[in-house]
Amino acid sequence: MGYRVSKSINNYSIFNNFIVKEQRVYGSYLNLLNSNTKFNQQQVRLRCTLMAHESEYPIRSLSNLSHIKLHPWFITGLTDAEGCFTLKIGKRIQLEFVIGMHTVDKNLINSLKEFFGIGNIWENKRNNTIYFKVSKIKDLITIIIPHFENYPLQSKKQSDFYLFKQAAIIKYGDGSNKKKRLTDKEVEDIIRIRLSINRRKISENLQQKYPHLLNNPVFIPEIKRNIDYIKDYWIAGFTSGDGGFYINCNENKPYYVTFSYIISQKSDDYELLEHIKSYFNCGTLRNYTRNTTYKYVKNIEQLSIEEINQLPFKESIISYYTVKDRNDINTIIVPFFLTYNIIGIKNNNFNLWVKAIDIVNNNKHLTHEGWAQILEYKYNMNSYSLKKITNNIIE
Repeated sequence: MGYRVSKSINNYSIFNNFIVKEQRVYGSYLNLLNSNTKFNQQQVRLRCTLMAHESEYPIRSLSNLSHIKLHPWFITGLTDAEGCFTLKIGKRIQLEFVIGMHTVDKNLINSLKEFFGIGNIWENKRNNTIYFKVSKIKDLITIIIPHFENYPLQSKKQSDFYLFKQAAIIKYGDGSNKKKRLTDKEVEDIIRIRLSINRRKISENLQQKYPHLLNNPVFIPEIKRNIDYIKDYWIAGFTSGDGGFYINCNENKPYYVTFSYIISQKSDDYELLEHIKSYFNCGTLRNYTRNTTYKYVKNIEQLSIEEINQLPFKESIISYYTVKDRNDINTIIVPFFLTYNIIGIKNNNFNLWVKAIDIVNNNKHLTHEGWAQILEYKYNMNSYSLKKITNNIIE
């Protein structure tokens, strides 16, 4: 429907006698709010309504932001979802902080670099991924580590961060430019940390050189979550990485459509999802078993079908936090993310999700035009959208 300008009287109880000449985007969310909405309704209204003169509005497309100002808690939430603290031991010991995203989120990655004022951006065009990386020890000790001390991680990556920090202190002390020669004990301490961080093995060369360390990793710190931090911008950042908005419908069952907001994590972070569920006070939390196998095997293309079928399955338990109830979506989930914005490609998914919900709330999905519009939104979201974008990049 595009944009429309109208002078209207808002009849909803929370905005009694509110008259405004407005330019609204199709799918404005005023009609989804009520007095029970948990989040600031004034903010939500302003977020949905554009100025009458579009040229005066600072951002024309809310889903394609070229300049993004990030909140510190958003960055921590995003790191809990997509970040990694790595410790590499080869000819030299190297620590690195990395956040990786699909290339469509290049603006978000650029904004991370702008926020911290350090680091490098590296793009892997073959895999359509882009990374923000910080490896200079002075930057790690003076900027990255203090950030996560002031805005603590809440997922299992909190343990990796503490180990990462411990290794940085052993290797570099206060981060000064003076080179430090490690003692044998310090080298062994770092190797023991490497055995614990990210739960990965060390190289065969190190295994042969330090066999006595293999069964002697450092103690993995207990995760100390603070429920006061699992809210607002942290949830927006975490959802921008690991959350999703879904339209559930298909052409074979016309006019039937449901919606869902989902966050999935390995079962290690089940408690984290419990805190998110408690914050929203809605939705369900369940565990599912997932079998994974040959996609992790090297040179898989050289194996026969019989050999692939004989590969062992690896079971992993995945926890899902899901909100499907439309009333909860209307009164809690949508107002929350209109206040604490998703950033990146998932913001586009969210905008289309909101438009589709608006169609259903007004029963327009029962018309041919409304149903066709919902299907169009669905096939421009999530993996469907990424496939289209990726194909365009390749072409």
